[in-house]
Amino acid sequence: MNGDIWSHRPTEQQYRYFADFPFFRCANDLHENVAIYVLQDGEFEYRVGSAEAQILKKGELVICPANVNFNKKVLKTVTMHLINLALPDGLITNALKIKYEGNERIEETLLRLNSLVCQSEMPTDIYREHLINDLWYSVISDVANPFVSYEMEVSDPFLLEMKAYIETHLNASLADVAQAFHCSRVTVNKHFKRYTGQSVGEYVTRSRIAAACRMIVESNEPFKSIASACGFSNEYYFHTVFKRITGSAPGQYRQNNRK
Repeated sequence: MNGDIWSHRPTEQQYRYFADFPFFRCANDLHENVAIYVLQDGEFEYRVGSAEAQILKKGELVICPANVNFNKKVLKTVTMHLINLALPDGLITNALKIKYEGNERIEETLLRLNSLVCQSEMPTDIYREHLINDLWYSVISDVANPFVSYEMEVSDPFLLEMKAYIETHLNASLADVAQAFHCSRVTVNKHFKRYTGQSVGEYVTRSRIAAACRMIVESNEPFKSIASACGFSNEYYFHTVFKRITGSAPGQYRQNNRK
């Protein structure tokens, strides 16, 4: 994904929704624009161009570049969104599979898109366009710049204190934060989400990955040591979360950012 992705808004959208499809009527697609398959239920096998076949599962999405053959076959009855976006050539050059399950903003946007499927009493095109744009920027915020958030500019002392605590206590859980500030977990989480759009757990995870990114680039520490220092219980889990948020494995991230 080209780093200039933030400078371009999709100029055209096409949207389709598939509910409980036992098979695809067409096994091969050649999309003129970037295609995003967002799988809410089921499972299907796909192959992009001449690449090896992969399986897309519930809670995952795949971004397919324009004008590249997309071969697909249902393995378990699928319910999904198919979104086509017109973007400048060269912004999306490789297929990318992303696990969105657990991303509350994306899941909420998908629920709102679902609600429009049977809507007939109000014009939906403008609202659908808004939701698709929101979905798109939520996805690229995780991939192109994993530390961008939809955070409001605020100077709330309670929020700033919680952030400072988390960034210096990367092992902290929601319970730890609540105890440190003598509040209930519900109060802490609600206050945090009100101003940042993220739960405490999400912010902790991203703070850990941000710290790990700095250590990977600035030191020669082995990844096992970095995982431990940044609050991860084991190296395997660290690798999984790191790749989900940054789009790269730790080794590739070190190589790319030490030029």
